Amino acid sequence: MNTNTNKIDVLDFTFEQIGDGVATLNLPEFALTALEETATEETETDRIERVLKLYMGIRPLLGSLTRIPLIPPAWRKALTLFIETVDALAIVRGFKAGRDL
Repeated sequence: MNTNTNKIDVLDFTFEQIGDGVATLNLPEFALTALEETATEETETDRIERVLKLYMGIRPLLGSLTRIPLIPPAWRKALTLFIETVDALAIVRGFKAGRDL
């Protein structure tokens, strides 16, 4: 149970929220060939913004993986820590779930 009220609970996502998150993404935009074409034109800030945009779209999916009991507890904890870390980066960069997608 998460007793820290400042953190968003990464564990509670519905199937619809996962689908909605993925649906917000223009997946071909994130394909390796598209990234190679723009790599020389991008700044570090552009790359971080692209990663955060992709992350925000798949965040519900990642969060739901932390609930699967077949995944070892240490793996689920590592995934939860990853989500919390990227959430903190998104906050610093001004991303809000659902706003910048």
